[in-house]
Amino acid sequence: MATWTYIFALVLVAFASAEVIKPEVGDIGTMSKCVPITGDDGEQQNECRTCKEEREENEEEEGEEVDGVRSIIQECIDSCSSLYIIEQLEDKKVLNDDGEYEYFRQIRLNPGISCIDGCQCPTGTGISEKAMENEDGDDDDDNDKVEYEEQQYIVTFETMEGEIDTKGYLQGQVTIEYKEPEEGDDQEEKEEYPVSFMITYATKEINEDGEEEMREEECQIDYKITAGKIGGIKGESGEAPEIPEIPNIATLGKIKRVATYPEYCAEAEEGSEDECFYKCAAGYQVQTLNNTMNFIPAVGAISTSCKCFEGKAVQSGYGQYLEKAHAMFAKDPTSLCTSTFTATNLSLVIAKNEEYNNAMTIQYYTSANEVCTAEYKIVQGAVMGRSGSSDNGGGDENGLEDPNNGTQVIVCLVVSLVILILFIAPSCMPSSKKYQPVH
Repeated sequence: MATWTYIFALVLVAFASAEVIKPEVGDIGTMSKCVPITGDDGEQQNECRTCKEEREENEEEEGEEVDGVRSIIQECIDSCSSLYIIEQLEDKKVLNDDGEYEYFRQIRLNPGISCIDGCQCPTGTGISEKAMENEDGDDDDDNDKVEYEEQQYIVTFETMEGEIDTKGYLQGQVTIEYKEPEEGDDQEEKEEYPVSFMITYATKEINEDGEEEMREEECQIDYKITAGKIGGIKGESGEAPEIPEIPNIATLGKIKRVATYPEYCAEAEEGSEDECFYKCAAGYQVQTLNNTMNFIPAVGAISTSCKCFEGKAVQSGYGQYLEKAHAMFAKDPTSLCTSTFTATNLSLVIAKNEEYNNAMTIQYYTSANEVCTAEYKIVQGAVMGRSGSSDNGGGDENGLEDPNNGTQVIVCLVVSLVILILFIAPSCMPSSKKYQPVH
């Protein structure tokens, strides 16, 4: 009996070892970056590096001035690198030169935060370098682990408008490597950082002649899988993460400034940039589309020397409600939340600021780097999911409207109109008796 029990146990072990490590459509996982570990002797014990450190090492090797030019995009990559979400998409079918279809795996790469300090975090879609073997989109041998030891995806990055990024993030590569632990190895240690993300980006450098030039740089960051599944590999937590939400709203409204704090912000020097901005910011028409806003000043100019600029704002982080947004008021604010963003001192728009009577506020910087807060009242329409009635207790417990309210109102109006037509129409129809033939 003991012999059969032993044989049965061996069979179970064999089946367990034959578990297929394979990406499945719909898999979602989060990954966190490799963190440098320093030993007691002060020496770094692993190879984790930031893009800034990697860039400095490359500059030293090439005999260039280290950190001669600040690279905003490289700093952005480092800021965005703490967390990413990878989703396994439907396989892509491509017709080759022989008139036959080939199937390629696809992934979606989403950052933990879409925009940090005005710079868009790398976002894109990856397609596998090699086509799968047969016409059904499956590999020949589902039980062959060697086939899945390494998956490589070429990533094309996108702007927030969904267009291909050709200026900042040029190309990326995600490599997912499964290493089958050998006998006696610690599996968790063996697969500590199974995902690597390499990104090629454009930045300014100082060449050997001391001149600035645009150049392509590369940076690689290693990741561990923290939750869900990536490339068929389970994370530390088996629970799949949720795809971050953004508001689903489209509104038009007007706001009017009612107060400014501190009071000296309203007493800027005559003819200065601060005075010009203060006067231009008296009121705006605000267009809101999902997680972005456009601020159109009520007047185009105060004087020949003071032109009023439009503003653009993008939601801070994610969420169903548009509670906070970073804004840029400038001649060309469209660079906000792009890979080529270089401005500093962004404004902060808050839908419901508890420190200012739950009013909508815009916090901005003066030329002296001082922070001013302008309090606004919604005088028409809706802004950031709030209508004018929200200031008087409307909306939910957060003071925010249901993003779908606008759609619901339109549907109700249409239904009411149809009912009204059906009710009135019969009385407007000519009487059938009036046109009966005379016998």
